[in-house]
Order: sequence, then structure tokens, then C-alpha cells
Amino acid sequence: VLDLQIKDTFEVLIKFSVCALVSESLAANEPIAETGRGILREFLHKIPALGHWAGALERIRKDKAARGLRTYPLVAPLGGLGKIVEWRNDRIGHGAARFADEETFQKELEEQIVRLKCYFKKLSTVYDRWRLSWEQGDLSGHESMQTIHSKGDGSHPEETGHVFLGCKDDGNSVGLYPLLRLQTCRECGYRDLFFFDSRKASVVLHN
Repeated sequence: VLDLQIKDTFEVLIKFSVCALVSESLAANEPIAETGRGILREFLHKIPALGHWAGALERIRKDKAARGLRTYPLVAPLGGLGKIVEWRNDRIGHGAARFADEETFQKELEEQIVRLKCYFKKLSTVYDRWRLSWEQGDLSGHESMQTIHSKGDGSHPEETGHVFLGCKDDGNSVGLYPLLRLQTCRECGYRDLFFFDSRKASVVLHN
């Protein structure tokens, strides 16, 4: 279970970082705006695997123009994530762990935990400057989410909400749609976040 939790943590770290940088770049001046548009165009014409997300992160992280973005500090410490994706694909794949022997895998797992701790130590003060929200309020903390519908007789109609990343320093915010979407229910407290998955015809799909 721990190996899959680490896999999910790396995946969220990579995807959320891309959401923040690309979304802000789209509203910025050239040339960084074109970098963001290029990444979004590529995503809209394929089903991006985690390697594509990691590649997009490195591409925009290394762009000198990106250093002027307010969200850049969120990704500045994240170099080397591509190697983690390679480890994830080789050892864990899409859910089933693969390893030659338990001792080797345990050692590799510990290395990834240390790497994660280093990332979050560097990011701890950076994340304090930001607030995640939607049209009706705050989305900070796990208590703001309810990932399953409450039981009841209702039909649980779902609605799409737009997510915003706000900077506490100046009060400005960045809209994260279509790379990140909030799904809510009027009948219960269901509220969950979904990353961009692909586009089918004119419909943007998330998972």
C-alpha cells in the first residue's frame, strides 16, 4: 500500500505543479505565454501519461521567462522528477509493484520517501503563501474534500466547479481549469478534484 501512496504523491506533485505554472503562463506576456499554450495544445491532442506531465514540468521549469511567474517557486526545487517517473514506471507501473527481491525494493522505497521529504521541506514555506479555492469558498486541507457521495435517496447530480490558486501576498488568483477541475454534488457534501486526462471531441475529460 505504501508504494502506491508514494506513487500517487509523486503524481499529484507533478501534475499540480504543471497546472499552476501552465495556467499562470497562459495569462502572462510572451514568450512564456506561448510555452504554456504549446504544452496545453499537446495535452489536448493526446492522452498525456505521467511522463508527459513530468516533461512539461521540466520544460516550463527550465524556461528563463518562467522565473517571472508568481507560481515559479512552487516548481523551482523540483528538478529530477523525471528519474522518479522512470522508477515509478519500472517498479510500480500502473498499480502493480514489480521488484526483483523484497530487500532491493524496500531500499528503493526508502530512497523515494527521503526524496519526497526533501521536496516538501523545500516547499513548506512556499505553499504557505498560496490558497486553493473555488467559487463558493476555501479548498484548503483534506477536510474540504468528500470523495464519495453520502448515502441517500437523491440522484446526486454532479456539477463542475472552477478551481483557483490564490496568492496570499497580493490577493491575486490563477484559474486552473481545464487542467484541474472540481466536481460537486447539490444533494450531499461530495466534493473532489480531478486532473486533466484527455479531450474527446469537444469534451474535456478528467480523472
